[in-house]
Amino acid sequence: MHLHKRDRHIELPGRGRTFIREVTGPEDAPAVILLHGLGATGRLNWGACYRALGNEFRVISIDHRGHGRGIATRNFHLSDCADDVVALADELGIEQVVPVGYSMGGPIAQLISRRHPGRVRAMVLCATACSFHDRSMSSAALSLFPVAGSVVRLASGVELVAPRRQRELAAAIPGSTRFDIEGGHDACVNSPAFVPALVDACRSVRARDATDCALSASHSVSSGKARQRRELGVHGGGATQPGAPRAVDNVHVIASRALTQHCAVSLADRIGVTE
Repeated sequence: MHLHKRDRHIELPGRGRTFIREVTGPEDAPAVILLHGLGATGRLNWGACYRALGNEFRVISIDHRGHGRGIATRNFHLSDCADDVVALADELGIEQVVPVGYSMGGPIAQLISRRHPGRVRAMVLCATACSFHDRSMSSAALSLFPVAGSVVRLASGVELVAPRRQRELAAAIPGSTRFDIEGGHDACVNSPAFVPALVDACRSVRARDATDCALSASHSVSSGKARQRRELGVHGGGATQPGAPRAVDNVHVIASRALTQHCAVSLADRIGVTE
């Protein structure tokens, strides 16, 4: 399959000019929007993923405001990044998206779900957590952006988002499925296991989305049968994908069809998002 890839600037009305990469993907494929981590860019964070995802999905990555060729800003708030993504979807004519967030992109994905729930089809979260507050963060890291209690430990050789916190996030999201891999916080560029796990996670939410649609259509015929199929089609909260490594994993790719309000509010409170 020939993939058409396009890099371009795009104006978001009332917000500013940002930079995106698009991969067309198959006709009528779900749109996944890739949300990069702190200090990265779309192409840096997701460079290894475009082709594999583009074989099955419409793929868009964005440079967040204050990053790369994203919107220039003096005051950085994750809620603004979330609203930028929805504004981008409006400009591209996309009604519902699958946000795929890595590290800082995870909170942005979750804030999209909280602030614009009708626009989120499903969600994939990678190397991220509900709470990123860490008092051991260096002043140099905090000086990058004025985000209260910001996200990561940047000390050399230290995990930026501990596996325990990733597992807690998976457990907090009903119906989520974990895809565990070995690797550090740079797994998106340095782990050969990351891209296959990411593709599997996106396939997982697509399959469950199709199952939910089928269940909704059949509900009027037999609500009892629909309920049974729903139970078969949804994984338990925080379930680990069969065959995935368990004991030594450092990065979790979490596929989810839902985000609890409690989790979203907790996230916004703990990272100091101002709305």
